[in-house]
Amino acid sequence: MGVSVIMIAANEADRIGSCLESIAWADEIVVVVDAASTDHTAEICRQAGARVIIQPWLGFGRQRQVSLDAATQEWVLVIDADERVTPELRNTIRTLLALTPEFAAYKVPRALVFWGRKLRCRYPDYNIRFYRRDAGFYASLLVHESWDPHDRRLPIGVLQGDILHESERNVTSLVSKLSQYAELGAFEVLKRKRVTSLLPALVESSLNFIKYQLLRGGFLDGVPGLVYNLAHSYYFFHKYARAYEIYREQLQEKPVARLPEPTIESRQPVAK
Repeated sequence: MGVSVIMIAANEADRIGSCLESIAWADEIVVVVDAASTDHTAEICRQAGARVIIQPWLGFGRQRQVSLDAATQEWVLVIDADERVTPELRNTIRTLLALTPEFAAYKVPRALVFWGRKLRCRYPDYNIRFYRRDAGFYASLLVHESWDPHDRRLPIGVLQGDILHESERNVTSLVSKLSQYAELGAFEVLKRKRVTSLLPALVESSLNFIKYQLLRGGFLDGVPGLVYNLAHSYYFFHKYARAYEIYREQLQEKPVARLPEPTIESRQPVAK
């Protein structure tokens, strides 16, 4: 049983190399590079032996599905350019496939590293990252894409070993990415419900900060934890405040803001 590692990327030349080194053991590496990329991401991937697909940006969900459709091996591992597969996770996958896997999909713990520090308040962040190629799909979401099984009753296993997520390069990059996600997230929110006041913005941002900074011990992560948790609380406020603003524009019959064309400086969705 072989493993295809799939990835979507754009302008990641400065850090994708170490990511590719951590997955060099895979039977196949497929990287879907946004056609708008302006650096040498594609060339670096090809030099590492990866199969590169140049694809105009379709949104996170559809872009991820392109990478899944291109995979040829029976099992798929999803990774991003700012992530690394630890040796423990690699060995777990090898051992699993040498036997008969009990499940068709597995969650993998992800460790967030910000300003050089592993944030305990964000660990483990479990994501379904390893699965049989034909067991599911990615919905066509603008942001917060997730893998969905064809059978909603499908049991999910858990793997040992981490994916290391080297978060944003600096605060400017972090806030910029979260602002892009907030704009996209506002439109996704309005697909589900009306936002008729700023109360959701205040509630969601406050609850998120309390959850990670206090209840999950973010105060023990020092300044990196505080900065990261404040930035994510701002994201929730921005998303719901923007949804409220668009709702008001609709009531006043003003031209509603057009759906933005996102850039993808980082491939990872923010915490939900």
